[in-house]
Amino acid sequence: MENRIKIGLIFLGPYPQGNVSTLRIHSYCRALVRSGYFVKVYLIAPSNDAAVNNDKKGVYEGVQYEYVTKITWSSQNPTLLIKVFYYLYGIGKTMVLLRKDKIHILLSYHTQLLSNLCFWFFSRIRKNPFILDKTEFPSSFSKSENFWSKILLFEYKLFDGIVVISQELEKFYRKVNRRIFLLPMTIDPERFGSRSKKKVKDPYIAVLFGRHNRDGVFDSVKAYHKYLEMQPTSPWLLQLIGDFNYLEDRHEIKDYIRVNNLDQKVIITGMVNNSDIPQYLLDASCLMTTPQHFNSGGFPTKLGEYMLSGTPVVVTSAGEIPLYVKHGEDVLLSEPGDIKNIASNLIQVQRDPDAAKKMGECAQKKAKTIFNAETYIEPFLNFIKSSNFE
Repeated sequence: MENRIKIGLIFLGPYPQGNVSTLRIHSYCRALVRSGYFVKVYLIAPSNDAAVNNDKKGVYEGVQYEYVTKITWSSQNPTLLIKVFYYLYGIGKTMVLLRKDKIHILLSYHTQLLSNLCFWFFSRIRKNPFILDKTEFPSSFSKSENFWSKILLFEYKLFDGIVVISQELEKFYRKVNRRIFLLPMTIDPERFGSRSKKKVKDPYIAVLFGRHNRDGVFDSVKAYHKYLEMQPTSPWLLQLIGDFNYLEDRHEIKDYIRVNNLDQKVIITGMVNNSDIPQYLLDASCLMTTPQHFNSGGFPTKLGEYMLSGTPVVVTSAGEIPLYVKHGEDVLLSEPGDIKNIASNLIQVQRDPDAAKKMGECAQKKAKTIFNAETYIEPFLNFIKSSNFE
């Protein structure tokens, strides 16, 4: 085991507990470990989201990790000077650790230009491949040929390869880097463990959403309102699970709930611990997400988790969702923004529980295969090992 390949991953998010980015990197890091490789995640700077973690370093399901400075900020709003200090110090210390740990292959799940340049120089000196995992378009990219866009495109040419999450991103990044690997959205197939569905007093439809405002929460509320108008007998409740106070249209949603007398039907649950989310999904009678589009044109991690739960799913056909699921087979699909059709699908789940149960089981089976990192691990390994590796 002393001679096995060692893989390091640079990350600015929380680990081992955290957000959807955490789930993505852990899914394939664990798969790499199970294939016999040493994998370590280096967290180069503190983050507010990492406050849910207690240990500065450790091993989680075989994956090693280390916060090279500190886990989280002392205050919610640290000054720019403090951020810059920890960021620069974190870059330097990470390089020391990479050398000490004798890392052979370096992956990056962040797009900070300065640190990527630093790690690129470090990798060139050590003759190690440096690979980027990119799940969206460049945040500051403009299709016009301006100076900043050219700088961004230059950065992506530096990498020895880019891992992407969607066909749309594959097409885009192939223009600037010939070595692209499509690793679809991946989830933790063991996320639900030995949990089982519990009987709840009031059946509910669950809507799980994130801070990025891409989940169409307002459309979900409108569709639920239409569902109530079309299904007046024994309607289910609606639970909104996520950081509601962070939504850009939260005031409009609250006004809509108030004006339409939905206060007793729509439950704003708010943020819940990431480890508690599986039980909310299992206990729901139906799961709904109604995005209108995705910046990456991809497949949301949230939908993968929905499907993994085995609970019936109602979803809009945004991005590349229709490439992976079939209407009536594993989910019920609606066109983005088609409120009436989304409501009709909710009613279909309630009125035909046997068909809905069968659909949920098919979705669960598909999620455990198509969205399982271990399904892609052999070609993924070939990709990263062939990136100028010596």
